[in-house]
Amino acid sequence: MTNEKGFTLLETLVAMAITAISLAAVGKLAFQLTSDTSAVFEKTLAMLVAENQLTKLHLMARGVNVTAPSLSTENQLNTQWGYRVERTATSDERVQKINIAVFRGSEENTQADIVSYIGKSW
Repeated sequence: MTNEKGFTLLETLVAMAITAISLAAVGKLAFQLTSDTSAVFEKTLAMLVAENQLTKLHLMARGVNVTAPSLSTENQLNTQWGYRVERTATSDERVQKINIAVFRGSEENTQADIVSYIGKSW
């Protein structure tokens, strides 16, 4: 009987298999995290477009000469975004409800929605 120290071939293969499975899981998690980060970045850009349009509407309500078309496009960080602005009357004639939808490509691909209220300047 020999008293050798170390791992057998079978033990080494099992350890390598466990390591490979673990690394594959970590790789999948890293890929998912990267994809989620990209989606959040796009949503952030879309929100910036919506907030820009809302700011224009607030300025218009205060008499500043800016344009805010109801359907148009805007470029943010070399990305073309479309937006739709809908104005709706409320029960108070001094207040309008504003809905701004931001999309890429077609209107069905909405990335951000903002609903706000604007009062007439007095």
